[in-house]
Amino acid sequence: MSVTAKSVVFDIANNYGESNNMGLRGIEFYLNDSQLALTASDFTAYSTTQYSASYVATFVFDTTVSRIGTHTNQSWVSTATTSQRVIVVFNSPQTFNEIQVSNFHLSGGVTNIGSKDVKVTSSTDDITDTTYNASIANSTLLKDDTWLQHAASNIEDWQVVFVSTFSIVVQATLEQVYNLQDLLRSVLTQPYHLTDSVQAYVQQVYGLKLGSTLQQLYSITDVVQAYIQQVYGLKLGATLQQPYGNAPVIKALLNQYYSHSSQIQKILDQRYGNALQIQNSLEQSWNYPGALQSILEQRYAITATELQAISEQIYDMHSRDLVSNSVDQIYGIMADALVQKVTVSATIGGRAVDPHHITEENDRGQYDLSCELHLRRLSEYIACKDGEEILITVDGETSIYFVESRRKARSNRADTNYIITGLSPTARLDAPYSLPLLKTFEAAKAARIVADLAAPLGITVNWNIVDWFIPADTLFANNETPYQIIYKIKEAAGATLQSEPDGSLTVEPAYPVSIPTWKTVTPDLHLSDAQHFFDADEQSDKRNGFNQFYISDQFASTGSLQPEEFQISDTEKQIRCYQVPWDDQANVDLTTSGGDWVSIEPMGIRAEIKTETVEFVSGSANTSRPIFDLLSLNWLQTQLGAVTFSENGKLSAEIKGESLLQITYQTKYHLWLARDAKIEQVQFVVEAVE
Repeated sequence: MSVTAKSVVFDIANNYGESNNMGLRGIEFYLNDSQLALTASDFTAYSTTQYSASYVATFVFDTTVSRIGTHTNQSWVSTATTSQRVIVVFNSPQTFNEIQVSNFHLSGGVTNIGSKDVKVTSSTDDITDTTYNASIANSTLLKDDTWLQHAASNIEDWQVVFVSTFSIVVQATLEQVYNLQDLLRSVLTQPYHLTDSVQAYVQQVYGLKLGSTLQQLYSITDVVQAYIQQVYGLKLGATLQQPYGNAPVIKALLNQYYSHSSQIQKILDQRYGNALQIQNSLEQSWNYPGALQSILEQRYAITATELQAISEQIYDMHSRDLVSNSVDQIYGIMADALVQKVTVSATIGGRAVDPHHITEENDRGQYDLSCELHLRRLSEYIACKDGEEILITVDGETSIYFVESRRKARSNRADTNYIITGLSPTARLDAPYSLPLLKTFEAAKAARIVADLAAPLGITVNWNIVDWFIPADTLFANNETPYQIIYKIKEAAGATLQSEPDGSLTVEPAYPVSIPTWKTVTPDLHLSDAQHFFDADEQSDKRNGFNQFYISDQFASTGSLQPEEFQISDTEKQIRCYQVPWDDQANVDLTTSGGDWVSIEPMGIRAEIKTETVEFVSGSANTSRPIFDLLSLNWLQTQLGAVTFSENGKLSAEIKGESLLQITYQTKYHLWLARDAKIEQVQFVVEAVE
């Protein structure tokens, strides 16, 4: 069903936390997946406030305006952070059945200016009142919802904020012919109306002299309230499959099997409306006594008392058509023992379901949780869609998951398990739910980077460890998912990731108590050799007696002096000496094999900034000079991630691959000027003097 409107009004309650403005990049209208192309001459746009003439609402509805890059002359920005109204008034009424929105961003950043809680209303009148939540004449509320924050990337990130419903009528006719004494013909006609209140009738007409009609009412949209299982002991096999709706509507199957059956599942009584009523029934006899009992004995090592359970199953097979049973379980527990009753409920996509089995797995240090539900009804299984939200509540505590997959397991024709598996929302941080990223991160706090990676998926991060500053060009996303990047950050801090039942992600220390506080913290449990350890072994461990350590972001380098000569003239040379590792206090001397007529003039310590292009092979490269300080890095080809260096010029990349890197670094050296009036060959020797 489509919508025809002269005006569409967007009442925006708030933004995503920015303290000065709110904004939008684009709003587009579609009819049957076809975009309504609009330019500024096709409509008039209004807003409660606007930051300047470069940020008016007209840019939002003009489909020729770019939705990426700069926001100037390409977006609407207000002067307030709450209670704003944006209106588009078409020159002539427009018909549409879908609205898509691109929320605010500036080249992939500043996404917290984006609009959050929005109410969308259409009207057949020209609406120009920009007062937030003011009354709207001849209006229809289309949607009152929360819009997603724009992805932290310079892309067109469209989201569907309104789509109208539709109706489809599916009619199927099943004719079943049985060659009995007379010709018996059965017609099944099932019309379905798939909009709001959906009802369907099953009419079965039998062509005997005695006419009969069976009508059964079905509610299709929510939960199928009744279904018929008919088993006929005829050597006829037939299957009827009826799909409902077009894609992407989930298809429903109605299976009717005709053949021999090892177990009669239901009795169908059919009455015919003549003076003499005909009734059909099935009686099954069992070769059991009237009362069948089974005793199950289970011994448990609880409080040194034997625990027994007796299961009594009583079958009444004579006085009723349907088999009834009761289970009495008696436990020999202490008189004052605690009896606990657990209350469990579950919903999938907002629909209540009735599972007969639920499994939830939650381990400490597990970044995503999992669950499994075994449903009783095929109708509940069919209604489930991949990605729908699962809520499981156990004694008032609710855990959030989404549908990962569905499967059916059948041991025989009459026993089918409908299984739904789910994962917590944090699983969306990894493949296949998140695309890999290739980027270099700007300077920011570690907690901020992790929060920005999780925010586009609606995941809140609880940061419970020390926060630190990560400089620019030190953290890289090398075709890695958000989870893999977060994993690298938490590994640097010795932390662990924990998914919470509410869908949030907690970053916490791998050990709950830090080592410096061990002396003052009260232990949870005291263990001793005598009471708790059945087997213990100890030995002495001799180690070097270090009492001081130096921590650096460089590899260890072996000491060396590297002399280098530069010819200035026939009688003059410049001698440089690179020292690894560098020591400002070292006494480095230059001597010569020549006579006293060779003069050596010390020129002191010099620093030089060099820019080179180095080749990485299997993740390793070398600079031409020792590195005293690394200034900048720029990958010219394939990005190989973070680069670490040692003072002797050895470079190692995070990824063991091949590429070219432009590197700027500072090197230091000792400098001498040597002069010899004679044209002769002499030897220069550099040595460190103690």
